[in-house]
Amino acid sequence: MAESGELIIEGLLTTWDRHDCVNLSPMGARLNALGKGLQLRPFKTSRSYTNLMETNSGVFHITDDVHLIARAAIGEVLPMPELSVISGTTAYRLKDTCRWYLVALDAAEEEGPRATLEMKIKTSGRVRDFVGFNRAKHAVIEAAILATRVGILPDEEILHQLTVLEPWITKTGGIQERDAFVLLKNTVGEKMNNSDRLRQQ
Repeated sequence: MAESGELIIEGLLTTWDRHDCVNLSPMGARLNALGKGLQLRPFKTSRSYTNLMETNSGVFHITDDVHLIARAAIGEVLPMPELSVISGTTAYRLKDTCRWYLVALDAAEEEGPRATLEMKIKTSGRVRDFVGFNRAKHAVIEAAILATRVGILPDEEILHQLTVLEPWITKTGGIQERDAFVLLKNTVGEKMNNSDRLRQQ
């Protein structure tokens, strides 16, 4: 739960290792009300966590590209979208995004399966306007989260929630949102089928 004066935003995080191999992952960030820092809570088994601990840096993006968020939620994004190096740094950001924040590790709490990383905002930038609020975009974000919960939540609950979300896509979504939702539904179905086969072996 967000504390008073803080806002949790779903976005995309670029991190990189010491060999400049870039990773892209969806991430919820808790933004400080003063705009000086944000908090990330990656799983300690993730490449995002490994890279952040190795290089102490990352770039958090606010974007309306829900298709890219969906792709990042279900696995490694190939090919990687076009990147830009932030001027005066060796940090990588998405070329197409709305806003970006270059962050540096300030403090880490590593108890439990997820680390709590306090990140200081070093610099930020705006690339283009956010397209606007849309129920279909929100539905894709929720579906992307559900796709990562297969095997954690009951299958029936996930399928029910996808059914509830689908009218938002058909009524208010464009091509990007419709394609992303189909991709996520197919991925959920494949994961569930694979789990069923493993249980039957």
